[in-house]
Amino acid sequence: MDLRHKKENRPHFCLFAAPMSPKIRKSKAYIIWYEKQPFKGKIGDNLTTLKGRKLTLTCPAVGLPKPTITWYRSGMRMKSGKNYLVIGQTLIMYNLDPMDTDRYTCVARNFAGVRTATSTLKVHGMRFLCFLLFGIIIIRGEI
Repeated sequence: MDLRHKKENRPHFCLFAAPMSPKIRKSKAYIIWYEKQPFKGKIGDNLTTLKGRKLTLTCPAVGLPKPTITWYRSGMRMKSGKNYLVIGQTLIMYNLDPMDTDRYTCVARNFAGVRTATSTLKVHGMRFLCFLLFGIIIIRGEI
């Protein structure tokens, strides 16, 4: 059967979605967490924690086509390593150390554009002490 000459009586529709530059749904929160339980944050958060903690940072990016995500630390591209794991929109950091204090950036890229968002992470040593006294934060110890 030759389909090239067959005519159909029903209408044909073609759907087209225009490309959309990436957008990153970033946070603007300042979070201090000292609990031993792992913490899940969103890119844009400014985070302060203690040595030894685990952090999962997400980069919720959307676009058409779906953007690829690349993670950077102080401008240097990150790949999975000894204490961290890069999986698409997620960066997992294990056993945080004061040496991990830095700026972490996700870059969302597709052919329609590029967007970036950054979080600042501060990791204090175990002797770090922060307490509230009469409405004033007093910080003592290893920084």
